[in-house]
Amino acid sequence: MDPWKKRPELQFLGGQLRSLFWKQAVLAGCFLVLALILGGDARGAALGTAAGLSDTFQILWGIRRGMRKEPVQAALAMHRTMFTRIAFLLCWTVLALRNRWQPVLVLAGFLVLNVGLIILMACCRLGCRKP
Repeated sequence: MDPWKKRPELQFLGGQLRSLFWKQAVLAGCFLVLALILGGDARGAALGTAAGLSDTFQILWGIRRGMRKEPVQAALAMHRTMFTRIAFLLCWTVLALRNRWQPVLVLAGFLVLNVGLIILMACCRLGCRKP
């Protein structure tokens, strides 16, 4: 049986993670619109948005997967996702460099969405119920 169905605190955390992802999607849309308004290349801005959202997904997926395990195994699983996150960012950046699609927008989208995720995670206090 799925551990998420047995433990209500994990179901609550799953809802928080889903909510965080949708807030990040809104932030990604704002970044995309702002980059286009300021005259950035649409393809570079789209890659930056994709890089940030794919990293957000990997982080939240790692948190969700890690909550099912013991702390030591959870830390190892999250550490393994770090390498896939770096590989994804490298692929997005190389694609932008190869096609001359303003690779700075890829890195800017990645940074903006990561800073936004850190702020959102600090504000929502993952796993804590609001009084």
